[in-house]
Amino acid sequence: MNSYEKASIAAQRIRDEKDALRREREQQSMERLKAINKAQHAKQRRNKILGMRNKKGQPLLNKQMVLLLEQIQQNNKQQKPNRRHNSRHNTVRDDDDDMNDF
Repeated sequence: MNSYEKASIAAQRIRDEKDALRREREQQSMERLKAINKAQHAKQRRNKILGMRNKKGQPLLNKQMVLLLEQIQQNNKQQKPNRRHNSRHNTVRDDDDDMNDF
């Protein structure tokens, strides 16, 4: 193998690495744009719902309650349920039941 072939192989390897980096940057850019579009769409939907008014100009509270319910359900879905062991009854229960003890 002469020096020209070695240089050609090294140059090809460098081009391949640059292409891989470029593809990775493009993919990250596309993911970022998708996330931005999704956030903008959610914001527009939320603003449209919150801006709804009845004939007299008062806000539509039922639409706002639906929006809040969706938010709560989404937060509950993202969080794991906090479970603890109750040594008195040897059972596992949710922390939400603690308020019933009072």
